[in-house]
Amino acid sequence: MENTFNLKKFLVENRLTNNSKIISERRLALTSTDTAIVNKVANILGPFLESGEASKSKTYDAGTYDYVLADGSPGKIKFTLSYIGNNSTAHFNRVDMEGTNLQNNIININSKHYIPAFDNIFMNIWQVFTGRTPMQDLKRSITHELIHAKDPAINHHLLKEPYDTTKVETYYRSWTEFPAMTGQFMEAILRNTDELIQKGIDEESYNTVQAALQNILDVYSGKKDTFEQATYRLLTGSDSINLLETLAQIAVQTGLMLLGKSPGTANNSLDNMAFYISAIKQYHIEAYNEFLKDLYLTVQEAVDNVNKNLPQGFTPIQAGGTGSFKTSFKRNK
Repeated sequence: MENTFNLKKFLVENRLTNNSKIISERRLALTSTDTAIVNKVANILGPFLESGEASKSKTYDAGTYDYVLADGSPGKIKFTLSYIGNNSTAHFNRVDMEGTNLQNNIININSKHYIPAFDNIFMNIWQVFTGRTPMQDLKRSITHELIHAKDPAINHHLLKEPYDTTKVETYYRSWTEFPAMTGQFMEAILRNTDELIQKGIDEESYNTVQAALQNILDVYSGKKDTFEQATYRLLTGSDSINLLETLAQIAVQTGLMLLGKSPGTANNSLDNMAFYISAIKQYHIEAYNEFLKDLYLTVQEAVDNVNKNLPQGFTPIQAGGTGSFKTSFKRNK
């Protein structure tokens, strides 16, 4: 049975080959060097927060690191743990407001959010409720902000548009948040697939990755409505869907949307990443179409990575469709 997708034909018919307004999310996905930075900062701040020594009234230095923007420009990024008076988990700031000095960038991790999260008593409650450890949440926040820091449109001040994190109609219509919101999803697909490869592919992981990648494409092509257990297992490391988390996050995020508020980046589970993407679809259909294009390319990259590392005797995996993404684009125009 034919199970291939003609990507070149799809791009040409939808005039997408050279029609990207921003650097694609796949190019903004973290490199191995970036991932090492995320892990190092998290391994500095995590144990410190868990020790109970952190104070909301003080700022703590977690190091300054060399990194490379998506356009190849070299930069430096400093990480601190400090109090941010809003509900965000972290914030990227261009210290040079002219956008010419790339050696002076900073990511502030919000002690207002993470000191309670790492409290010895609250940590257990946090994990039961969210299905994630505070350390996993911390790494996701660092990843989100580092994607912002890698985006030349933000770092070079090339992006001129209304931007207000408290108003959903501008927040989700913004190209500013788009690379980080969707980039986290792309990064999660590639990172978790790579981790699976590093552990060694067996029959169980082979079935999981093939089912998950196909399910992701099916959901965003409109062929299926929900993520399957394999997708949760691949992207979150959980063996089952955390129903409590799902219901709680839907209630919180929907309530914030109804109040005209942005949910911020507090909990970047699969459900929350999907929520961001659905909001982009609602408020910024042009950006959503960009996401669909890059999602297919990202899944195909993950498929190729897996197939290059299959043990002997395994059949190469496939993930695709019969023009479903083309139909989706026509529907969303």
